[in-house]
Amino acid sequence: MKEHKRKVFEKENKKVSIHHMIPKSRSGVSFGKNLKFVPVGYHRAYHHLFENLTPDEVRLYMDEVWLSSGQFIQPLVWLKHHHKRPQK
Repeated sequence: MKEHKRKVFEKENKKVSIHHMIPKSRSGVSFGKNLKFVPVGYHRAYHHLFENLTPDEVRLYMDEVWLSSGQFIQPLVWLKHHHKRPQK
C-alpha cells in the first residue's frame, strides 16, 4: 500500500488529518460530508487495515471476510473480485 503524506492539523489540542469517506482516487470530492477530521493514528490504522475501502464497504468486508469461516482475503482484492460498491 502506498503511503501518502497527509496534512496534519491541530483541532481541540489533538493532531488530526482529513479522511475522505469516498477516497479521492475513487472520485470522492474534497468538501462537505465526504470529509471527516480523524486523529492521525486512527486515520493511519484505518488505511492500514482497510486500504481504500469506504466505511460502507468496510462493514460488508468485515461481515464477508472477518466474520465468516472462509479464508482471509485482502480488502482491495475482495473489492475487485467479490463485491460491487454500494450505491448511495
